[in-house]
Amino acid sequence: MAKKRTTQSAPKKRETLAQPVLSRGAFTTTIAVVLILLAVQIIIAAIVYPSLPGQIPSGWLGSSQPYNMVSSAFVFLYFPLGQVVLFLIGLFSPITRGGQRVMYLGKAESIIALSLLFTVLQASAFHLPHYI
Repeated sequence: MAKKRTTQSAPKKRETLAQPVLSRGAFTTTIAVVLILLAVQIIIAAIVYPSLPGQIPSGWLGSSQPYNMVSSAFVFLYFPLGQVVLFLIGLFSPITRGGQRVMYLGKAESIIALSLLFTVLQASAFHLPHYI
């Protein structure tokens, strides 16, 4: 029996994935957006909180009946606290050899999206359109 000759094909090129990009601009933009939205949340709370009842619902059943009543102070503190956590996550970003803080673009986008979400949720919890 004759052995089959196998031909070796050229090695396949590895697909390279885009490397995450560290950016000083992403860091400064994220910190600025989080701080601005934190200020917006504090302003919203200062305007709306005095007129809120002591208890507000945190959810509604399928029949539109409110359930799980929580203190309005909880909502007043919960969302800004989330912003502070996002701010701290941003502050502990990597430092370059030059001593500058940088952030991965994807992380910056995620933090900004969460920050916007917390602000919108707080506005909806306080039924902000009712007060405008």
